[in-house]
Amino acid sequence: MTHCSEDDLILHYYGELPSQRDLTQHLDTCAECAAAYQAIADTMRLVAIPDVPGRGDAYGREVWQQIRARLPERPAPAPGTTPEDPIGSLLSQLGDNQQKPAPDGQAPK
Repeated sequence: MTHCSEDDLILHYYGELPSQRDLTQHLDTCAECAAAYQAIADTMRLVAIPDVPGRGDAYGREVWQQIRARLPERPAPAPGTTPEDPIGSLLSQLGDNQQKPAPDGQAPK
């Protein structure tokens, strides 16, 4: 194995390298790479991992307010339906697309 790249050593530090075992074995036999890994590990330990902030009750509303202006305009709901009635809207749209029988009861041509 050739010497390890810094990227591989960082991925190894976080346990995200697909070939973790191969790199570990290399570090056991290569003093130069082991020293580079130790230096990287020492530096990485200095980086504080912040706590993930909690989401308040208004989080969903805040996100919606941020993205709503970027969304394209929606067409007006079908007559007799409301945006709160998506099933009714869908059924109405499907019904509008169905072929209607001829007034005399025969199938349309």
